[in-house]
Amino acid sequence: MDISKAAALRRQRNIKQSIQFLHKDSADLLPLDGLKKLGTSKEGQPHNILQRRLLEATLSRNRLNNRNMRPPRNHMVQSHSVHSDTQEAETDLIQVMCQCFGRDMIVTVDTGCTQNLISSVSIENLGFKEMIISNKNGDHLGPLQHNLQIIGHIKLSLVIGQTETDLLFSVVETNRMFISLGTKTLKFLKCVIDTEKQMLVFGNSVREQVHFVGKRENEVSME
Repeated sequence: MDISKAAALRRQRNIKQSIQFLHKDSADLLPLDGLKKLGTSKEGQPHNILQRRLLEATLSRNRLNNRNMRPPRNHMVQSHSVHSDTQEAETDLIQVMCQCFGRDMIVTVDTGCTQNLISSVSIENLGFKEMIISNKNGDHLGPLQHNLQIIGHIKLSLVIGQTETDLLFSVVETNRMFISLGTKTLKFLKCVIDTEKQMLVFGNSVREQVHFVGKRENEVSME
């Protein structure tokens, strides 16, 4: 009897150790927290059953998550505000603060256009509509501004940093507020765009540095 009891105890001990090993192996491979939701128990489950049911729970959760996810929307970032019809903020623009007849405004540095541009709605906002010179020559813009029509020209005095200069702007018909400097003016002022330091360096005899406009300044552009 003692030998039989000893043998039975050994068998029970071996079974218990085997079950513990299976559970430990399962816990190392997969998270078992979802078993309670499935109505099962961690105890007494063979490794393959645990793995199959956990895999089913994972797949079910993934299907639910994928159903709630929206695909990303493709959108194009315009190189200049005048090229787009949207009113969304364009963070890639190079803009600097300047003054026009004592009024603060934001000017965009546009390397894709030779001329200085200003919108008709900006002219009206500044109260300079009577200063517009009609476009008798029928000037046209470059290919990037093919959808814009020049309705006239205007001479404005801009102060950028400490430098004041008189510039000729082409007035374009659009309901978007903007004013931009083209490549002719950038070359005349010997401008250097320093993207690392986020500043515009310009000037002939005396070189000046003007930092790019941040998000906070951009919100108060030509109100």
